[in-house]
Amino acid sequence: MATQKDRIEKLEVDMGKLKDLVKALATESQRLATDAQEKGTSIKGIERSLNDLLGRSSRTGGDGDRGSSNRNTPPVRQKEDQTNFPRPVKMKFPQGGENTSNEVVNQREEDTLFVEEEPQISLHALAGYTRPHTMRVTGRIGYRKVLILVDSGSTHNFVDQRVAQLLGLAVKPIVQFWVTVANGERLLCTEKYEGVSILIQGLEITVTLYSLQLTGLDVVLGIQWLEKLGPVVCDWGKLSMIITKGNRIHELVAQCTAQG
Repeated sequence: MATQKDRIEKLEVDMGKLKDLVKALATESQRLATDAQEKGTSIKGIERSLNDLLGRSSRTGGDGDRGSSNRNTPPVRQKEDQTNFPRPVKMKFPQGGENTSNEVVNQREEDTLFVEEEPQISLHALAGYTRPHTMRVTGRIGYRKVLILVDSGSTHNFVDQRVAQLLGLAVKPIVQFWVTVANGERLLCTEKYEGVSILIQGLEITVTLYSLQLTGLDVVLGIQWLEKLGPVVCDWGKLSMIITKGNRIHELVAQCTAQG
């Protein structure tokens, strides 16, 4: 039977083993931390390595005395990771610095031009002929005489690409966007002209124009211009419009009759 002295000596031996184990754990932890910095080892990898080390020590502990209660101590099991959440990944951007997903989205929105609504042009305006509730009038941009279609079926104001080049209009840099035709076709617009002055039968207006390839027309004035006029009196029988600007009244008269 083991005496009190024997038990004390055994405890001292076990304490020595425990100290050695703690020292080994500290050394292993420092090594793993160094590897993590040098090789980018994940925190989960460090935890798994430490858990494995603890599991091995618990399974081998007490082998010096099989009669000890340590032999009945179950091994420490590695705790399973139940989260499985993806970890964030740092991305490098050409302009330097880190960015977040929201900033990426905002940057993409800034890099792409979207007007308040996707511009639309009526099929009649694109084809160059009039229809009910449209008017053809003549005007001038600088020195050049231009043929204009006032069309409530088009959302924005457009100018023929060739005419814009001949007039030397200052191009506003934009990201290309699509213009929807009434028949569902989509046309690509790559240029925009701001602050273009047009003189129409004594009425001077300033508009923003988008370039398209038009047929039989130089300019289309759509809702973008019409909605800024305020109250307008239209006589579609006579194809005329009465517009009040300041203290003056202007009457625009169509240069040709409507076609069905």
